[in-house]
Amino acid sequence: MTVLLADELWHARASGELVRLTDAAIDELSIEAAYDVQDAYVARQLERPDATAGWKVGCTSAPIRRQFGLTQPVAARIFRSQVHASGVRLEVASFVDCAVEAEIVFRIADGRPAAVGIAVELHHYRFFHGRPSSQELVAGNALQAGVVVGEFHDLTSLSSLDDVRTDLVVNGEVVATGLGRDILDSGPAESLSWLRAHLDGRGLSLADGDLVLPGSAVPLVRVHAGDVVEARAAELGSCVVTFG
Repeated sequence: MTVLLADELWHARASGELVRLTDAAIDELSIEAAYDVQDAYVARQLERPDATAGWKVGCTSAPIRRQFGLTQPVAARIFRSQVHASGVRLEVASFVDCAVEAEIVFRIADGRPAAVGIAVELHHYRFFHGRPSSQELVAGNALQAGVVVGEFHDLTSLSSLDDVRTDLVVNGEVVATGLGRDILDSGPAESLSWLRAHLDGRGLSLADGDLVLPGSAVPLVRVHAGDVVEARAAELGSCVVTFG
């Protein structure tokens, strides 16, 4: 059942349509079982071939966790084929209901953040098994569709990330803004601590060169063909993606 559910979601993301391979109800899974489906989903992606490039932490705001009935954030893989440099042009048609967030991004060395930048996280924002559920969210790799990454900076050049203001700009208009401290209860450091504990519980760990998205301090926004999206923070610079 685990592999069949993973294959359903992987093919649905590729085609935009769900073809059932099992009659299992995804919203009846435990969260632990949903992570097992996520592992199988990741394995399916790696067959392409592809490679993992790091991790994202999602559902870092209390209202979103309440919406999904979660008591903690969720984690998902970032794939190397879906990491893009600032200035890239992407096709909206390549995504299933494309949506974006402005994020801080870390690069890991020796198990800890060594550099920090600003990024646009990309999403396939569609739930295929009826109403949105925490189980499908986790099983489907937390809607992850990639990340556009700006220039990195030495982490020691910043006194604190909690006061970093991150803006999401669409077609020149600031549509969402937030502060680093808005991530979970006390900022990005708490998110990283949670991620380490989560990975340790599944026999995993951060690797040198991994990218980590610790969660967004701004709401997710849907985008359309022709949109120009910029994530920016005065202390960290910016990154831009244009959607064709």
